[in-house]
Amino acid sequence: MREVEAMLSKTTQEYYGGLYVDFQNKVSNPENKFYPDYEIISAVISDVNYTHNVIDIGSGSCRWFKLFEPNVSKYFAIEVNETALANAPENSKIIRVNKNIFDEEFDLMKFVETDIDLAFFGFFLSHLSDQIIQSLLKKLDTVDHLIIVDSFWGQLHQQKYVSKDLREIKRRFSETERIVVPKRFFDKSDFHNLLEPFGYSIKKFVSGKYWFICVAEKQ
Repeated sequence: MREVEAMLSKTTQEYYGGLYVDFQNKVSNPENKFYPDYEIISAVISDVNYTHNVIDIGSGSCRWFKLFEPNVSKYFAIEVNETALANAPENSKIIRVNKNIFDEEFDLMKFVETDIDLAFFGFFLSHLSDQIIQSLLKKLDTVDHLIIVDSFWGQLHQQKYVSKDLREIKRRFSETERIVVPKRFFDKSDFHNLLEPFGYSIKKFVSGKYWFICVAEKQ
């Protein structure tokens, strides 16, 4: 659970609730280097047609909501960081759930009180070990569809890092401060191994230079 504790530390939450929100807002700018990957992800999400009710795990400021909005009825944003959640768009479809999904007593149906068609993870799972990811999937056993957007173990990351395994990576918190967060990278085979024991099969896996999107559903 050490990586979970690191994710929930005060400085990390300040980072993801403050400076990182600003970074997220720049991603969809065509002048940003991540924009080609963003376009790939946008196209895949727009094609998904079973998003009546969505739960966004670790939603942050709900930056991906606008891609789901045309097809979604309810969008449950599960986020422990109050600052990030406060930056979510004002929209009647968004239901804010300021809870920690890692709490043992967290019960999905207790908070959403409806059937969930799809669970979405946006740059969340790459901060966790296989063991913690599996513990989260157990809590989502009633959800038949998953979409995962995260950091791709492609050529650019292979040149920078020795392996795709979970490690401590420094991130800038301010001009003078750095924080250390747990971080890993994925390829398609990782999700075959993680999802198949829970009955999911990969229906689509599309990658760019930095990011990928994985669409999975239960058999």
